[in-house]
Amino acid sequence: MAFKIGFSTLGCPDWSLEQIIRIGKENGVDGIELRTVRGELDLPKLPEFSERNIEHTKKLIEDAGLCISCVSSSARMGVVEDMEAKKQMYDAQEFIKLAYALGAKVVRVFGGNPPKGVSMEDHIARVADRLTQLGEFASSYGVVVAIETHDAFTRCADVAKVLSRVSSEHVGVLWDFHHSYRSGETMQQSVEYVGKRIVATHVKDSRILDGKVRYVRVGEGDVPIMEAIKALSSIGYDGFLTLEWEKAWHKELEPLSEVLPHYVETIRHMIKAL
Repeated sequence: MAFKIGFSTLGCPDWSLEQIIRIGKENGVDGIELRTVRGELDLPKLPEFSERNIEHTKKLIEDAGLCISCVSSSARMGVVEDMEAKKQMYDAQEFIKLAYALGAKVVRVFGGNPPKGVSMEDHIARVADRLTQLGEFASSYGVVVAIETHDAFTRCADVAKVLSRVSSEHVGVLWDFHHSYRSGETMQQSVEYVGKRIVATHVKDSRILDGKVRYVRVGEGDVPIMEAIKALSSIGYDGFLTLEWEKAWHKELEPLSEVLPHYVETIRHMIKAL
């Protein structure tokens, strides 16, 4: 079993695809999670990913010895209003098509928070229903739709309630173990809840300062990352450990160019210590 190492472009939100590929190659990562390119979150609309240019884009990535590990959408599965729900589903489907075109196996979606007046139980049921529909669509493309541990679903205990209603093998979990841990779950508990349905992982570290989460370089905070890696190893996970450096949302963070080399060295050391 061998973990793969990657990074999300959330850490370099304004970079071009060429810059993204270059830093990946220079640091010897295995893959890239696409979240934003040249400041654009709606990735399918970019010319780099158009039908005309997609083969050239794939060649640039492959020639660098890289792959696209995940294509991360902003689609939210718990929206109530019909027109907005249709838009969210359409967006997710477009990301699934893009993932297929790029050879990526995972598309991230969100469950979101319950709208005002909607119980968590009803929210879970709605998210599960949408994921079931999306999983059926994704099956035609050989792609897995992964709900991230985010918003109302930071705890894997709540994600498990969704997945208990969704049998499709084309629906899984993107485990951001930082969020689960900060929500009170141990790493082992999180993995026990969702197990082998984890298809992707976000890695980040932090400390609590003045009652607020402050992101720091991996290994410099108090998130028990080694415990997360051991828990993943216990279920035979051999997917990506993807650095999600949230530079897009936290401008004060150091540039990815300074953080990624440290991440690769640190995470490799942790993997070897298993």
